[in-house]
Amino acid sequence: MAPLLPQGKAGPRRPRRHPLRRQYRGRMSMGNEFRAPDLKLQPRGDGVPVLTIADEPDVRALEADLARTRALLHEADHRAKNTLQVVTSLVLLQARRIGSTAAQRVLYAIAERISALSTVHRLLAEGEAGSFDVSAFLRETTHEMRGGSDRIEVALDLADTTIAAAKAPSLALLVHEVLADAFARDFPEERGGRIGVSASTEAGAVRIMVADDGSAPAEEHGDGFGPMLVDLLGKQLRAEVRREETAPGTRVTITLPPESAARR
Repeated sequence: MAPLLPQGKAGPRRPRRHPLRRQYRGRMSMGNEFRAPDLKLQPRGDGVPVLTIADEPDVRALEADLARTRALLHEADHRAKNTLQVVTSLVLLQARRIGSTAAQRVLYAIAERISALSTVHRLLAEGEAGSFDVSAFLRETTHEMRGGSDRIEVALDLADTTIAAAKAPSLALLVHEVLADAFARDFPEERGGRIGVSASTEAGAVRIMVADDGSAPAEEHGDGFGPMLVDLLGKQLRAEVRREETAPGTRVTITLPPESAARR
């Protein structure tokens, strides 16, 4: 049988078609189906193909969806913040109407813990996604606890320290209890007191230290809930919480394992 084509001659070349168009479908993370923009593969003057987006209206639709998602997140953040403020106000209002001093102390302590969680929520909303700025929380919390008092000197040594956002509420409550205990110490009238707070990351582990030079209050008003909460939160975070009595004062060191660090 004779060959279909003469020897040494190639068949007719199929013409190259430009532009090439491809369409595909995908799904957004929110579950809404969308049609991706059409793509064109067009040759430049030197013959090198260039990939371009041909369907601009679809791109604008995706940008509009992103803007709506951001608006919804902002609204959810605003409502959560307002809810925490309302709860705090209710607790404080109830505390003022109770005649028992012991009950008032308990309610005031609850309000302060809720306020600490409110600070966590705000810092998470303002910060980088997935991470929590420990240094910023320590700075704000010590400032609020010190208030306008000039009898207590606060020394901060805060390196850039972050942890995973999921661990932020537990760590914030743990640190809040340690700081509240330090500010509640008795300090001599003639010299006042000093509280040092530091935060750093060493070999992936986060270390927070709170040290004071005061003494235990002459009258203990606590119900033992604070130390119990510190113990529970430390176990939950798999953190080492070491308390040392110094002369004078107390030093508490919190060490979180490397897996607590924020992913970058």
